[in-house]
Amino acid sequence: MVNRQERAEQFMLEGGMDNALAVFEAELADSPDDASAWSNVGWALYDLGRHEEARAHLERALEIDPGRDEAWVCIGMMQTNPIESIRYFDKALALAPNHGSTWFLKSEALREQGRCEEADECLTRAKSLDPKMFSSTS
Repeated sequence: MVNRQERAEQFMLEGGMDNALAVFEAELADSPDDASAWSNVGWALYDLGRHEEARAHLERALEIDPGRDEAWVCIGMMQTNPIESIRYFDKALALAPNHGSTWFLKSEALREQGRCEEADECLTRAKSLDPKMFSSTS
């Protein structure tokens, strides 16, 4: 039997983010104190371009559990100011320092600020932690 998380992931793989959101919202309705449920809905809303709603859900996830690194990352991705993005990415990295994708996002924000040496260091770290993210499929 497929659980909700697996069903939502299948919808996402098939490009059905609206369907995944419905699954995540059902999970949240059943478990309103579950930070993971709030975070999952937040990410789905983010992917659908509904950023204000996404941020509210992600912030609720962090109220319940400030250790939700993925919520810090997603809020960082929504920032228009790279300084703010970096602040959120640093919070995520303090919790999960081995996530190559977060180091990559931080490198991009640093590069936007012209802090190229720091950006290169973060990119090197990202590549060492997640080489598949940077490998060519051709």
